[in-house]
Amino acid sequence: MSLAREVSRDAFLKAVIHDGVRIDTVAHFGRHTDAKLRTALELGSPPDFEGAMCKEPGCGRRYGLQWDHVDPVAHDGPTALWNMEALCTPDHRKKTEADRRAGLLSPRDAKTKGGEEPPPVDRGPPEAA
Repeated sequence: MSLAREVSRDAFLKAVIHDGVRIDTVAHFGRHTDAKLRTALELGSPPDFEGAMCKEPGCGRRYGLQWDHVDPVAHDGPTALWNMEALCTPDHRKKTEADRRAGLLSPRDAKTKGGEEPPPVDRGPPEAA
């Protein structure tokens, strides 16, 4: 993992989980979203697949959306379906500012003002890509 973290500072990293025969999960550690992931994001949540909408409670905008990493890339959050959500521009700005205040937008090895690591973020259960 230390080598992966070192390489990911200035490159994109892909992780593939397999059982020796079948690929179970593919995650991209970087900002790039491939066509498969973009399609899944734009479809919206199953089983209704009503299309993407801002995930901020009470908003629900469907246009001008941005794809946000729930656990930011700068905090080692992967570009994977389970770690991405649609946010409108104003709500994305609010979330980014909250992430900045929480110390999540600097590399994990950077210390916070108190000299401690930033708190971990619950990344939720991984899903197969």
